[in-house]
Amino acid sequence: MEGMHLKRPLLLQILFTVCAFALLVVLGCVFIGNIVQFHLSSSTENMINHQRDQIETGLYEHELPLEFFARDVHDRLTRGAGADELQAFFNEMSAYLDTHERHSQCFSGFIGYFEPPTDGPVFISGNVGDHLSEDVDVSGRPWYTAAAAAGGRIVQTLLEDDLLAGEATLAYSVGMFDDQGGLRGVVCLRVKISALGQELVAMELAQDGYGFLLGKDMVVLAHPNSDYVGKRLDSLHYAITDLEVDLLARMAISQSDVLSHKGEEAIVFFREISNGWHIGVVAPKGPYYQSVTDMMTILILLGVVLSLLLIIALVVTLSRIDTLEQFGTIWNTVESGIIIIDAENRKVLDVNPIAARMYGDTKENIVGKTCKEVFCSAICPILDENKTMDRSERMFRKADGTEIPIIKSVVKIRYKRRPALLESFVDLSYVKESEEQRRLLDVTEQANRAKSAFLANMSHEIRTPMNAILGMAELLQHERLDDRQTHYVSDIHNAAHSLLSIINGILDLSKIESGKLELLPVDYNFKALIDNIASMFGFMADKKGIKFRLEAEGELPVYLYGDDIRVRQTLTNICGNAVKFTEEGYVSLKVINAGDTLIFEIKDTGKGIKEEDLPNLFAAFQQADVAKNRGINGTGLGLSISKAFVDLMGGSIKVHSAYGVGTVFTVKIPLVPGSVNESKEEAAMNEETLRMLNGNVLVVDDNEFNLKVACGLLRLSQIEAKTADGGKEALEMVQREDFDIVLMDHMMPDMDGIETTAAIRELGGKYACLPIIALTANAIQGAKEMFLSNDFNGFISKPISRSELNAVLREWLTPAESPPGAAASAMPEDEASDSVLDALSKLGIDVEAGIDRFSGQEELYLEIVKDFCITFPKHCITLSSSLADREIDSFCISIHGMKSALSTIGETVLSERAAVLEVAAKNRDIAFCQERFPGFNEELTALHEKLAKIFPGS
Repeated sequence: MEGMHLKRPLLLQILFTVCAFALLVVLGCVFIGNIVQFHLSSSTENMINHQRDQIETGLYEHELPLEFFARDVHDRLTRGAGADELQAFFNEMSAYLDTHERHSQCFSGFIGYFEPPTDGPVFISGNVGDHLSEDVDVSGRPWYTAAAAAGGRIVQTLLEDDLLAGEATLAYSVGMFDDQGGLRGVVCLRVKISALGQELVAMELAQDGYGFLLGKDMVVLAHPNSDYVGKRLDSLHYAITDLEVDLLARMAISQSDVLSHKGEEAIVFFREISNGWHIGVVAPKGPYYQSVTDMMTILILLGVVLSLLLIIALVVTLSRIDTLEQFGTIWNTVESGIIIIDAENRKVLDVNPIAARMYGDTKENIVGKTCKEVFCSAICPILDENKTMDRSERMFRKADGTEIPIIKSVVKIRYKRRPALLESFVDLSYVKESEEQRRLLDVTEQANRAKSAFLANMSHEIRTPMNAILGMAELLQHERLDDRQTHYVSDIHNAAHSLLSIINGILDLSKIESGKLELLPVDYNFKALIDNIASMFGFMADKKGIKFRLEAEGELPVYLYGDDIRVRQTLTNICGNAVKFTEEGYVSLKVINAGDTLIFEIKDTGKGIKEEDLPNLFAAFQQADVAKNRGINGTGLGLSISKAFVDLMGGSIKVHSAYGVGTVFTVKIPLVPGSVNESKEEAAMNEETLRMLNGNVLVVDDNEFNLKVACGLLRLSQIEAKTADGGKEALEMVQREDFDIVLMDHMMPDMDGIETTAAIRELGGKYACLPIIALTANAIQGAKEMFLSNDFNGFISKPISRSELNAVLREWLTPAESPPGAAASAMPEDEASDSVLDALSKLGIDVEAGIDRFSGQEELYLEIVKDFCITFPKHCITLSSSLADREIDSFCISIHGMKSALSTIGETVLSERAAVLEVAAKNRDIAFCQERFPGFNEELTALHEKLAKIFPGS
């Protein structure tokens, strides 16, 4: 009876807790239901805000094609163009829009009313074959009168005739004025409003929901039911209370009741856009509120069921638990230490196995002792100071006297009808160790990030002067030089390329550390490599007043197979250090042929290395004897990278040094014989002796400008190439005609270069071995390997290098004897070309780099620049329209072509900005492109205006 008396208050407390829990569940259901209803409402408003932004963006972006078109029309009027020329230009641009699906869906064509100098007033439409008579009256047409009064600004008006016919059309028009402010004409671009609101009308919301678009006078401009277009809202089956009055008063209406066109009760949300129109989104009430009702019902039922289960579980458990011993399983397996202490005599009554193990003694030796003898201090905060302890961090004293950190909680209980304390605690040692490990990991990651930032900054700073060195060396190779000068220029060119390879290796340091760096073995001229290194460091040593010796032991092979770039980089790093740190005496490079091993011994009489610095010699970012060598530049990366390369080749590198006497580095790598036929050095030596070649060449590129550049370079080798403007046309042409080689662009809209190549290979037979060379402006590391793995036979980067193109032609085409008097170019000299080149240089264009791409052919270069000026407007319209339609793939292809074209003519600044936009487009970052493109487009337009003055009539 006494036991039952003790349980009754506890049972009442449990029942009260369960009831309180059930009440909280019910209140939570109501609260969650309100949240769900608010979420449905807010998501609908987010949707209508998104549609508003989309339409406003479309309204602005469609002004760009008109701006380009109007500028060209104004230029033609200024030059005195007549009606026939204007009509032809209108037909050409309208036909261009009709051939592009995304344009034809939006644009209805161009119209205009003008007063040419030689003809009377004419009305011209791009959709008809000729211009209309001068008696057409446009004085009452809003598109004309609004533009005439706008002073050169683009205005938007509705075409009433189209609206009455059930097709809502928005007219973008702009007036053109002479220098005295007189009106010369108005040009207008017609845009289908259905295209602007296509996504709005097609949206699906809560089953039968839909969107529609209202004009300023409550006329429906876009609706899923096309019969409603052109009608006023009050004439349709919309029972909206005082809606028209509120909208016309520009009130901010969030939602109203409406009867949808399908006869269902619904809620409509409105938002006004910047030009005074309204967007409406209709959501049926049934599905809209049904989800809220279902959610509340489910949550209430779930709460009730959980409450009942909790009550039953507690009652059953309470009826079964009489003493603490019945928790045996929990007591013995819980991962916390538990101790029960008598509150009166403070003796340990019981401990679980975890507590005994943490203390370091047996349960039998602990039970019966006072807590002060084993675990606690002299003063008990619970019993002596009447304090509480809940999840308090303390130190736990073990049997051997050591202490460990714990989280401890103490509560007062009754144990076997006596007052007692129940102490529970968890060992924090492992947590502390994990926290320390995480701290050390954070420090390491911060160091790695700092290292990466240093590498990126250093690479950027070095690449700028390196590009200048490479460019000037390339130019010098085309000059008339004697043998000694040619040798010097060749050494400069090879050393610069070697340094550029070193820079790339520095950026790959993280790959080296992670074991992801791969070798790229080729057949190479080993003797030429050694001679080049000896020549380069012999010159450097002479400047310092020391000697550089080249020695050989055994017969050295001429050609080897391996990664010549990494071999050159390794020897350059070690020899460079030897020359750098040697002030007197000599530096020697000894090459030893040891059968299947190649040994390099680099010896110097320099400062030497202290013994204590040797263990860290190959560590990254470390230099030996920094204080003594503080005046010598270096990053401390050379030896680290060199050791990684040698290890990757299966070799070894060792060092022996006496401080103040000198140092000897010994490098061993496997010796693998190479083939003379595939030596890239042999191809480089023959590059300048290219003769006429026989062959039928096909160039594939969707960019008209790039086609002309490639054909112009081929013409320098007396090759008249065929062209295809896309993958589908190329596939048809190779089946109609036998080609000796195909130069295939990578990024094209219909079929890209990889898809087209795969389709050609699938034809089988002779097409399986047809030479196909990839053309791309994205010459990143690994690109060549990617193309080769996709059945290409080679790779040329854009802008196309003449020497690189010649090497490919020589490899795949048959040489023929040059006819007497044959020249690289038969283009006539133009006396005015110097002044044109000067004008281009004043625009900031790198004319020398542009001419160098065409092997010094100025006339060909000027022809390419003029062609760029002619094709520029179409490409800009394509770029603007693609971005306006959010066609990010099309925009990526177009900006890729623009980047290549700008680089080809020598406009490097804008080409780099185009490259940034291309990267964003590949990452599908539409927001970034929309933010940056208008400024880039303004700079392009300014460049075109300046070029148009240099090339009149283009």
